[in-house]
Amino acid sequence: MYRLLVVDDEAYSRDGISSLITKSFPEVFRIEKASSGMEGIRIARSFQPDLVISDVRMPRIDGLNMCRQIIECLPQVRFIFISGYSELEYYRSALKLHALSFVEKPVVPEEFIAEIERAISILDVSRVSTEINQESDESVYIRNIHQYVSTHFADPELSVAQIADALHLSRNYVGSLYKKTTGTAITSYINEVRMEKAIILLQDPKNRVNEVGVLVGFDNTDYFTRKFKEYTGKTPSEFRR
Repeated sequence: MYRLLVVDDEAYSRDGISSLITKSFPEVFRIEKASSGMEGIRIARSFQPDLVISDVRMPRIDGLNMCRQIIECLPQVRFIFISGYSELEYYRSALKLHALSFVEKPVVPEEFIAEIERAISILDVSRVSTEINQESDESVYIRNIHQYVSTHFADPELSVAQIADALHLSRNYVGSLYKKTTGTAITSYINEVRMEKAIILLQDPKNRVNEVGVLVGFDNTDYFTRKFKEYTGKTPSEFRR
C-alpha cells in the first residue's frame, strides 16, 4: 500500500479526488488530505507520502512552493499537479519537482485514472529498485560479519558489540539484521565457527584439549568442554578416541 497526500484548498475538489482514487484503486493507497500548502507540509513530514496530488494555485503557499519544501525532507516523493490554468511556466516548474504529470481542471475522471495508473507503475518500479538495493546492502553486511568472525573467532572477547563497532553499526541493528537474514543469532554462528575449528584441531593428536579450547576462543576449559559436547554430543576427549 502506498501513502498518498491530496492537497487542495477547495473541499469539493479535495474530497472528490480522494473518493475517485479510493473507488478506482481499493487497497492501493492510504490517503491523507490537506486544505492548504502549510497543512500539506506539516502532514507530509509525519505521514511521509509516496505520492502527492496537489492543486497549484492556493493562498499563501502555492502547490509548487509547498512541494519544494516537502522535497527537502522527502527527496523521493512524487507529485501530480492539478490546475485550472494551463500556464507554461507552471508546467516547466512542475517538471523540475519530480512531477509525474500536470492535470488541468476540470478533471476528466478517465484521464485522471490513467495518470494514477501510470504513477502506480512508477512507484512499483521505484519500490522494487529500493528493495533490491537494500537486499544488496544487507548481503554485504552479512558477508562482512562472516569475514570478521572468521578472522577473530580465537578472541575470547569476540561479541556482537565488537562486531558492530568494527562495522560502524549499532549492536541492535547487527543482531536483528543477522537474525532476520539467516534465521539464527550471531552468537550461534560464532559458536558454530569455533566448534568446527575445534573439530579440525582435535583431529591432530599433538593438540591438547585445553590448547584447542584457547585456540578457538575459550579461556575456560570446562566451558569449552561443555559447549563442545552440546555441539557434537561428545566431550573433546571422547571425540578424539
